Amino acid sequence: MIRLPTFPEPLHTYSTSLDGIEYRLKFDYSQRADRWYLSVYDALGEPIRVGIKLVPSIDLARLCRADSRAPKQVLIALDMTDTFSANAPGLFDLGRRITLWYNGEP
Repeated sequence: MIRLPTFPEPLHTYSTSLDGIEYRLKFDYSQRADRWYLSVYDALGEPIRVGIKLVPSIDLARLCRADSRAPKQVLIALDMTDTFSANAPGLFDLGRRITLWYNGEP
């Protein structure tokens, strides 16, 4: 499994290679909903899936698979505390309590 970078800034985007394919991952924090959303784009910036709620222990890539460009393996947010709660990550949890992992090749 590959740990992907995450940051507690309320809006950030970066490019990463998953199984040799370039993706852009955009993380948005909604203060109103008190939760994070993930959007996945191809290398050209075309959306694959926008606004996926970041919920621990759910395969986030599964929600993108209707699009043939989507990551093929498991993309999951994991709670790294010993509580392993299913609570949505708050603003300062991403990159600390909650980490993002991909079960594939870089």
